[in-house]
Amino acid sequence: MSKVSELRIILLGTNSKSTKILYNSLKTDFKIQKIIIEEKESKFFFLKRRFKRIGFLKLLDQLLFIYILSKFLHYLSYKRYDEILINNNLSILPLNSSLIVLVKSVNEFSTIELINSLNPDIIVLSGTRILSSNFLDSVNCQILNIHAGITPYFRGVHGAYWAYLNKQSNLAGVTLHRVDKGIDTGQILGQGIIQIQSNDNFSTYPLLQLNLGIDLLKKYLSKSDRMELLKSDNNSILWYHPGFFQYLYYRFFHGVK
Repeated sequence: MSKVSELRIILLGTNSKSTKILYNSLKTDFKIQKIIIEEKESKFFFLKRRFKRIGFLKLLDQLLFIYILSKFLHYLSYKRYDEILINNNLSILPLNSSLIVLVKSVNEFSTIELINSLNPDIIVLSGTRILSSNFLDSVNCQILNIHAGITPYFRGVHGAYWAYLNKQSNLAGVTLHRVDKGIDTGQILGQGIIQIQSNDNFSTYPLLQLNLGIDLLKKYLSKSDRMELLKSDNNSILWYHPGFFQYLYYRFFHGVK
C-alpha cells in the first residue's frame, strides 16, 4: 500500500464529471483537504462577454454547436467515453460530501479567506471561472491547472480539436501549468500528446487529455523538489468553441472529427 503524500491539496472546481475524475484519481495517494465547488457562471454574463469578443453571428454559430451539435456528438460517443474511463481506471463516483464546500464564486472574499485559513500547499483547478488578480495576489501557494491544449500554441478551449484542424497532430495534447494572471500563460510543468483511435472525436478528446493531464499532475506532485520543467510565453492566440457550420465543413470535407 502506497504512502499518502503529506501535501495539503485543495481542489477548486465545478460540479462536473471532470472534477469527480480528478478527485477519485488523486484521493488514494494525496491528501485532499477540501473540495471547493463554485456555482456555474450565469449564462447571461457568459454570453455577454463572448458577444463583446466575437460579435453576434459568430456567437450564434457557436451556440448552435454547443447546444445542438456537441450534445449529439456526446450521445454518439458514449460507448467510447465509457471505454476510455474503464481502460484508464477513471472513476466518476461522487465526491466525498464531507470535504465539499459550496461557494458562489471562487473570487469572493469569503472563498479566499477560507483557502487561507486552510493554508494549503497546492490548489488544483477543475473548470472554474478565471481567477481574479485579487485571488492570485491573496493566496500564498502554488495554483495548478490541467489545460486541454499545448501552450502557448493552443490556449483557450478544445486545444486538441484545433490542433487536428490545423494539421498539427504533434500539438494535440495537454499542459500542466501554474496559474498566473494571463489565460493559460503560466509556467509549464509538463506536457504530453494524446493518442486517438478512429472512433474518437471532439467529444472524447477532452477525456483523453484529462487522463494524460492527471498522470502529469501525479508525477509533479510526487517530486520532492517540484521544479519547473519548461518555459512558456504569451505570444499566441486564444481558441474558442468551433461554430456549427464550421465544424460540419471540416468534418465532411477535411475529416476533422
